[in-house]
Amino acid sequence: MTGGSTAGRAVSVAGVGAYLPEKVVGLDFFFDGPLPDDPMLHSPLVGPPPLRHHVAPDQRASEMIHRAATPLLGRLGIAATDIDILLTNVLVPDELFTGCGAETAALLGCAPEWTIDLHNTGCASFAYMMRLARCADLHRPGADGAAGQRAERRRSGLQPVGGPPPAACPYAGRRLRGGGAHRRRPVTTARDRRAEHPVGGGRPARRCRGP
Repeated sequence: MTGGSTAGRAVSVAGVGAYLPEKVVGLDFFFDGPLPDDPMLHSPLVGPPPLRHHVAPDQRASEMIHRAATPLLGRLGIAATDIDILLTNVLVPDELFTGCGAETAALLGCAPEWTIDLHNTGCASFAYMMRLARCADLHRPGADGAAGQRAERRRSGLQPVGGPPPAACPYAGRRLRGGGAHRRRPVTTARDRRAEHPVGGGRPARRCRGP
């Protein structure tokens, strides 16, 4: 985080850590026979790579996050106890109750004020997580709260807790094409509307009884 006031602070990437499972497999690992004749196999955008690092059955997502984050914290000179916001993104969580974030915090040895598990946004999740980190920083204890929160809500279009205030009638007080100001009409039922505007030139509406 940079800047003095939380209302103007920005979130940026300070470093990147990585971890890849040791086991490497090819496409034959996923197919019993020859590869299917699928045009997507040859697509430069979504075609499968010839080799990939495969997660072992006993490996957990939190363990891999821990192995990627630990050397990164060392390079940046950040102690795990100084982490106050922890965001994780695991598309297929392997910890269903506490979430991968809580298990990652325990492995790192930190006690963040915010622990948020995400399971969406895919490979572009870092951009969404950076914005979420900014929002969490504005609301954490000790931050320059009220002014920063209001400024962030104005920029992001977020409404305060409890939802937006009730909206007034969009036509109230406006002059309409036919002249006169808009007036709200009382709520009527279908029977009232049929009586007011009968079908067939004044004859009462008849219910269709079928053939």
